[in-house]
Amino acid sequence: MASKGPETQPPVDEVAAVALDRVTKTYAAERLELRALAGATLRISDGEFVAVMGPSGSGKSTLLNLIAGLDVPTSGTIHVRGQCTSSMSDDAATAFRRQFIGFIYQRFNFLPDLTVEENVGLPLLLNGHRGVEVERRVTDVLDQLELGTRRDHLPSEVSGGELQRAAIARALVATPAVLLADEPTGNLDSAAGERVLLDMRRTVDEMGRTVILVTHDPKAAAYADRIERLLDGRFEAG
Repeated sequence: MASKGPETQPPVDEVAAVALDRVTKTYAAERLELRALAGATLRISDGEFVAVMGPSGSGKSTLLNLIAGLDVPTSGTIHVRGQCTSSMSDDAATAFRRQFIGFIYQRFNFLPDLTVEENVGLPLLLNGHRGVEVERRVTDVLDQLELGTRRDHLPSEVSGGELQRAAIARALVATPAVLLADEPTGNLDSAAGERVLLDMRRTVDEMGRTVILVTHDPKAAAYADRIERLLDGRFEAG
């Protein structure tokens, strides 16, 4: 039997977890145009841990917001799990994000009057889950991250490292395929930061998640399978 030639292979967007093609993002500010991304192209496979490094202003946070569908590119295309998210309506992008993408923020973004358990369960409630199903899934993910004893605490009653691990739990509870992490260890001491990075590494190795980590820290980037460097809105070749 003849082997398949290149023309019969599936397009890369259909086999990549995340694919960006010549993505630009320009903002208007006081008669000036600020270009955050300038033709960025990137492929990330399922179950891959990729760190994105670059100086401040290189477009790293913009990149995550575009992948998450929180913003739309000025030009170019973005595919996540084979779906062209860059052309989705706001409602479609929100629904897609809730199902397929988890976001880990540097500043946690927890509601202060809700317990850790309640904050972690919010994505499930937003997706329409209720009752026993929410309790079971929240309990499972908190136990996986060794946070079961903190479930009834308010955010102000736990350490920064525990809060960031709870943020990972919140990102994982809806079983997303892709995790986006924006400087998740930036406000943590070295021991707490290492624990968070080990937890993220484990989501790749044991759960098969795809992780994209934005960081300034080479030690954090070393936990990834590969490092991509963003400079002046483009990924450096090689």
